Amino acid sequence: MIRVQIDQLLKEQKRSFYWLAKETGVSHTTLWRLKKDKAQGITFNTPGKDLPNAKMSAG
Repeated sequence: MIRVQIDQLLKEQKRSFYWLAKETGVSHTTLWRLKKDKAQGITFNTPGKDLPNAKMSAG
C-alpha cells in the first residue's frame, strides 16, 4: 500500500495545498481524496503518450 503524506511534505516545503493543486494541474478534489485515503486508484501517463512527435523508444 502506498501512503500519501501530502501534509507533511507541504509543511517541510512551506507550501500550501492550493499551491500543489495549481503547480501540478491536479484538481483540489483529487488531491484531497489522496490525502484522506479516499482515492479509488491512480492512473499514470505512459511516457511519450502525450508527445506524438517525440522520438522515444521502449528500453
